[in-house]
Amino acid sequence: MPSTSKGTAKVQPSRGVKINYLYYWSTDDSFLRPEIEGTNVPIRYDPFDVGTAYAYVKGHWVRCISEYYKSFQNRSEREVNIASTQLRRKRQKHAQRVTLSAKEKATYLEGIEAQEALLIQRLHDLAHQDVCALIEGKLTQENPQNFRKSLEKNNGELSEDNQPVKVSATPSIDFNEIEAYSRSELW
Repeated sequence: MPSTSKGTAKVQPSRGVKINYLYYWSTDDSFLRPEIEGTNVPIRYDPFDVGTAYAYVKGHWVRCISEYYKSFQNRSEREVNIASTQLRRKRQKHAQRVTLSAKEKATYLEGIEAQEALLIQRLHDLAHQDVCALIEGKLTQENPQNFRKSLEKNNGELSEDNQPVKVSATPSIDFNEIEAYSRSELW
């Protein structure tokens, strides 16, 4: 997972760590410890889930969630950047301030205006994750080629947990029973 250019972030009392203009708080409340508050800790963030980040506290990585986790969870870094750009352009047209708060970004992400561009970006991100899974050799449901190869190799089916199961009688389709559409049905 990537980090910021600095690689660390200061634990601010009652706010958490600030990563790419968003505040994150530890899920186990390790930021409440007096010896941790005010110190710089190494940080990492998930580029495919802006709602989640990690901080290295007392010898282990701690999961942290964004202050607007509901809006940012499962959103990629690119999705948030696209939404920020759209919102900034909209503000420039009305000659309003251009700096955006996390709350404004979260509200915009939840709105309808950003949906089309964000859905396109989400498709790109999912495709990227599929490619990474292929490279790493992981078997995913989104990757039907791996399922097909595994089925051929094991001569069986895969259950939901990707384990081979016994083959039952496969459903047969009689292509002679399928009728073509008539002209009236097509028009």
